[in-house]
Amino acid sequence: MNKDNDISRRIIQDGSGDKRLGIIAVCLLGFLLVAGLVASLLWMNYDKQAQDLFYSGEADMRRGSCAQAREKGHKAAERMKLALQFNKFVRGESHSEIANDTLNLARCYDLGGEWDKARDVHEQACDLFLKSKGPADAEYAWSLLSFGDHYSLRRDKAKALEYFNKALPIIVKAHGTASNEYTWTLQRIEIAKKL
Repeated sequence: MNKDNDISRRIIQDGSGDKRLGIIAVCLLGFLLVAGLVASLLWMNYDKQAQDLFYSGEADMRRGSCAQAREKGHKAAERMKLALQFNKFVRGESHSEIANDTLNLARCYDLGGEWDKARDVHEQACDLFLKSKGPADAEYAWSLLSFGDHYSLRRDKAKALEYFNKALPIIVKAHGTASNEYTWTLQRIEIAKKL
């Protein structure tokens, strides 16, 4: 009977050790779940802040009338820069949205009359679209058209036509000659010819 009691005690002791391990495992799993939830909420908060900045910059850019264009461009550019920084942090440098944000920042600089900054950022946007989408993609063509618009605003006929003509065959291939995109591209070319 004494042996039976010793065996019972060992089983109970071994079982209690397993219980402690189980409790530790459950606590660790709970901690990991809570940490994951907190990280997810932080990620969503950063993403929301970036979107808020982006859309407020977009709104400022779109609201700019002729009289207010320079002021709105500067305000929009600052917000777009912050949105771009947030998006790079949240999504990473190679995310496709980074190219769109970069292009919008370039447009804000154009709107604000900051031509040198606009040119540099347009170059970055074209490079990003080329790398992420490829040379035959319509979004790459839109970045070329936007760069052409930049040169049209600066009244640089040769450069504007260079970028519009680079974009034209891509637009034709992507959208066809019966599309609005094709018509808009031809309109840009005609306006640039009159510079």
